[in-house]
Amino acid sequence: MNKKLLLSIVSVLLVITIAGWIYFFLTKNKNLEQPTTLPSPSPVVSFNIPPQKTQEPRFEQLSADWAVKPAIASTSVIFFNRTKGVLKNISLVLNTKQETNLSDTIFDNINTIVWSPNKKMVAFLFTQYDQERISVFDLLQSIQYTLPRYFKNPVWSVDSKRLAVYHDDPLKNEHFISIIQPDGSKEQKLVSMVLPNPTILWQTQDTIVFYQKPAPQTAIANIFQYNLKTKSLSSLPLAISGAPDQTFFGFDMLPSPKNDFWFFSFTDKNGGGLMTYINQGNTIIEPPMKTLVQKCVWSDSGENIYCAYSNALANASNLPFDYWKGRISSSDSFARFNVKTGEFKIYAENTGYDAIDLAISPDESFLVFVNRKDLSLYKMKL
Repeated sequence: MNKKLLLSIVSVLLVITIAGWIYFFLTKNKNLEQPTTLPSPSPVVSFNIPPQKTQEPRFEQLSADWAVKPAIASTSVIFFNRTKGVLKNISLVLNTKQETNLSDTIFDNINTIVWSPNKKMVAFLFTQYDQERISVFDLLQSIQYTLPRYFKNPVWSVDSKRLAVYHDDPLKNEHFISIIQPDGSKEQKLVSMVLPNPTILWQTQDTIVFYQKPAPQTAIANIFQYNLKTKSLSSLPLAISGAPDQTFFGFDMLPSPKNDFWFFSFTDKNGGGLMTYINQGNTIIEPPMKTLVQKCVWSDSGENIYCAYSNALANASNLPFDYWKGRISSSDSFARFNVKTGEFKIYAENTGYDAIDLAISPDESFLVFVNRKDLSLYKMKL
């Protein structure tokens, strides 16, 4: 064979071999560099209705009497029985549902109650001579303190040792947020401000948040935050793209136990277009249900929020006022939303219950609520 031809053939084969190896490595590297598809961070992840795995009814009535503000303490459900005027305890050990009195003291004309975080004390809001007053009851010592008439809107500190109140005395022109002992003594004035009916939230041991409760066709002006350590007052900004003209009517909020997330609801000027959001710092999450703050509860971990919601609320007007006045009734669905994963789990739909005052068990195996249609106490297995 011609030496020149042989060199040409060898050269061609060498080029083909090199090209093949180059193609192999390029293809291999290209496959290795393909990005992994990650789940979307959107809050709406899935709608999952779990199958019924037990013959036990999901809903169970715990008390047919008029129940107020149920709470869960260890293996018991505690609440104020307004029908009988006593604080009640229902034991759930071995599903016995044994009902006993927490105290033999009878309380009259009670509007609502506020449990201390440790469930050892309770603040009663009662009516006396057409004026709402506050009394504090110590369950361990069975002692009751009636506070001065100018104290309003009590909230417990995180450690259950003090109360934040609104000191409102028109006769002396005194209007300020203050801290008091459970017996009303040792008042510490924090900040002067005229707020006819403020909502006060003691969020952390050193932080108190307050704002004006909703009024018809009145937008919220500010959310105030007071730092007990630095004794400084600041205003918390609200900026949400879904809010028309950045105005918030019917505003209310529910902070998580660890203060990581805030769940809040608001409407347009006419009380329609109900919107619900969850925020963490500058991050805004829109959960896949629209409801009022009063129909939700955070888990102890602050990761899950459980809510009752319905189309009747989502499509209503003049919220939340018509709902508070009983002009709107709801046939609720019940769901859980995980603020970290976006998981949305529906437990029951269009149940016929109108749930308020929800409380969740520490292990999140059940929740309790008051059915506003008959004011009785129910348990829902999760």
